[in-house]
Amino acid sequence: MRAFTLLAACLALVLLPTLLAAESRAPFPEGIDLEYRVKRSGFTLGTMERTISGETVQGGNGHEYRVASVARPGGMARLLFSGETRESSRFRWEEDGIRPLEYRYRQRTGEDKDIRLSFHYGEAVVREAVRGREWALEAGTQDLVSAQFAVMRGVAAGEESFEFRVVDEDGPETYRYEVTGETRRETPAGTWQTVRVEQIRDKPGKRRSLFWLAPELGYLPVAVEQRKGDDRKGLLELLKAPEADFSAMEE
Repeated sequence: MRAFTLLAACLALVLLPTLLAAESRAPFPEGIDLEYRVKRSGFTLGTMERTISGETVQGGNGHEYRVASVARPGGMARLLFSGETRESSRFRWEEDGIRPLEYRYRQRTGEDKDIRLSFHYGEAVVREAVRGREWALEAGTQDLVSAQFAVMRGVAAGEESFEFRVVDEDGPETYRYEVTGETRRETPAGTWQTVRVEQIRDKPGKRRSLFWLAPELGYLPVAVEQRKGDDRKGLLELLKAPEADFSAMEE
């Protein structure tokens, strides 16, 4: 089940569309339902479902969003694996940036795992509730979900490289990405014109992720691959296009 849950965790970095620029753009569409197919070595392991909901913050200072996802085994994989992996994040999109508020991760697949992070800006600290640890909350720090918004915003603005401080249960770590070109990508949901973004790892041989982001879907990732060297270890593909209207984001 490790391969399945590793792919689910990989999605946490990019498996959302972006809000693009702050004041000149319409808010990101709310009430979005997404579904991805999870494959490894040519075999389907299951699906990843994700929902996005949000509301305007009182006083008009940005929007608050909640993202929730669940990964489940399917098909023949049910004979080998059971349980599910759930992840959620609550954060604010404000004029001066994205502020994560809460992050939750729960794995129930025979290898149980729980993560609960809370971000306290008045105290400038991130607290991890399960193990009782905390770390300094520096400007621009993200959780595993909100980090994707920073990546997508940069892509939409024409930037070609990104570096973020991301906190998980082990503390903060720097994540680096680069835009490596544009290409058309086929998925079960159709063929899309995409921007390809690659995770940069300092040590050769480490697993890395590649993402194909579709501008016409608000830079929603339509495919995610996980590779080690030249070998593809995992693949996620969009099963069907979301019904949300992204046209206001292109104005």
